Formats: sequence, C-alpha cells, structure tokens
Amino acid sequence: MNTMSAEHHRLSHRMVRGFARDMFVSGMLPWIAVLVLERYGVPLVPALALSTIFPIVDGTVSLVRKHRLDAIGAVNLSFIIGSIAVTFWTGDAHVALLKGAVLTAAFSVVCLGSLLAPKPLMFFLGRQFSAGDDAALIAEWNARWDRPQFRTTLRIITAVWGAGYALEVIARVTVAYTLPPLVVMATAPAITYGALALLIAWTIAYSSAIRRKYAAYLERGQALSS
Repeated sequence: MNTMSAEHHRLSHRMVRGFARDMFVSGMLPWIAVLVLERYGVPLVPALALSTIFPIVDGTVSLVRKHRLDAIGAVNLSFIIGSIAVTFWTGDAHVALLKGAVLTAAFSVVCLGSLLAPKPLMFFLGRQFSAGDDAALIAEWNARWDRPQFRTTLRIITAVWGAGYALEVIARVTVAYTLPPLVVMATAPAITYGALALLIAWTIAYSSAIRRKYAAYLERGQALSS
C-alpha cells in the first residue's frame, strides 16, 4: 500500500470511528435518556432538554482536550444550549428535535451563497482537507484556481453540497412534524449521516471522474505534440 493509499485508509478509519461515536453520543444516549425519563413521568420537553447533557459534556471535553477553542465545536455547543433555552421558553419540543437541522441549514445557505463570491466555500474546505498547514501544498492548491475546469468542478461540488443539505433539512423538518419524538430521535442521526455519506461518496466519484478526464486530455495533447 503506497503512502497516499495508507493515508486515505487511516483518514477513512478515523471518519468511520467519528461517525459511530457521534451517533452513540448524540443519538443513542439521548434517545435512551428520553425513553427512561418519560417512563419515570418526566414531561417530554424537560426530558429532551436533559438528554442533551451527553452531547454537551462530550463537546466540552473535546474542547478542553484540544486546549483551544474550536469554532465548529463552540458553535455546535452554543446551538445545543440555545435550543434548550428556546425549548423551555416556547414549550415546543420540535425546537429541541430540530437543533441539528439549524446548523445544517446554515451550512447549506453558506454553500449556496458562496457561489456568488469569487471563490466558493469548497475551495477553502478542500484546501484545508488536502493541504492542511503545508505551505507548498497550499500554494499548489491556490495555483489550480487558474484552471477553468478546476473552478467549474469546485463550484459544482459546492452547489451539490448546498442543495443536498437543503434537502436534508426538509427531510428533518418533515420527520419532526409527522412522527413521534422518540422515532424522530432515532431517525435523525440516520438522515444526517446518510446524507453526509452520500455527499462524500458522490464527491469522491465525481472528483475521480474529473481527474481521469483531465489525465486523458493531457495524454491526447502529448500524443498530438509528439
């Protein structure tokens, strides 16, 4: 296995472990908590609020371990805590059930809105994912923007992710307002990670197809020039 394949394998393994852990902490444990609390007579709204203790503690521990304020983690914690306050204020359980959909909707809006900017959101996310903090790789990534096909590819990927997450939000809202709360809690992680898995799989397949097409184009050019 070459170095690149080994790195992709390790990255895929970490992603799978991260998804499984998030589904357990943010999905399974809160679901069990609400089920137990309701059986002991706790009303639904307080039960939903109390069940968020698991992702809150997990997010706080994660921030402490990193010894720095992670922007995404901090925003996620803020939304969870804010949803608890709004849930108690309004008495509407749907607020707690849809707390994750708010972040998804925000990401969708940012993705689609960035298509109007000089560079779409996926240019920056892709650079961070591919180059990290390596100055040489960052410079190489930035230079690719001069290629029309590269610009088109990133804009298409950004549009698909924005539209995909918009569809996920619609699905989450539909489920939240048509199914019982415990069923919503059980299906929400499946919708979230199912959508993410589909988007990642499509992005990998589409990017690979574009790379093959570009390699074939270069080969044809070399053949004509020889």
